[in-house]
This record gives sequence, C-alpha cells and structure tokens, in this order.
Amino acid sequence: MREEELRSRLQALAAAGRVTPEPVALGAVRRRGRRKVEARKAVWQRRWQEALEGLDDEELRVAARVLERVHGIFCEEQKKG
Repeated sequence: MREEELRSRLQALAAAGRVTPEPVALGAVRRRGRRKVEARKAVWQRRWQEALEGLDDEELRVAARVLERVHGIFCEEQKKG
C-alpha cells in the first residue's frame, strides 16, 4: 500500500474516531508491517533450510536447474497474458 493511500485511510479512521490522527499512527503501522514481514521471512527461511537440509551440491544444482525451467514457463505465460 502506498503511503498516500495509507495516510488517507488513517485520516478517514481518525475522522470516524477509530484511531488517533497523529503522525505517530503511520509510524506504528509501518513498524507493525515491518515486524510481520520479518516474522514471515524467518518462517520461510526456516522452511527452506529444513527442506534443503542434507542435500549435496549436485542435488542442489539439479534442483536449481529444475527451478530455472519452471521459472521460464511462468515468464513465458506472463508475456502471453
């Protein structure tokens, strides 16, 4: 969400008496959003590490080639669409 849109929504909520109209609210929203992103990132990093644990270099190279091909399929579809 762009800052202007967020600011507009916060102003509407402030007008309705649901949040404080102070600029501090925008900073608090950003901090909460950042914490959520960081928490989600940590979860996915742990999942990837667990999923790839025990694979040797050759297995990882093969997996990378497969993922590159799959990525290519999605890129082609995006160009068509």
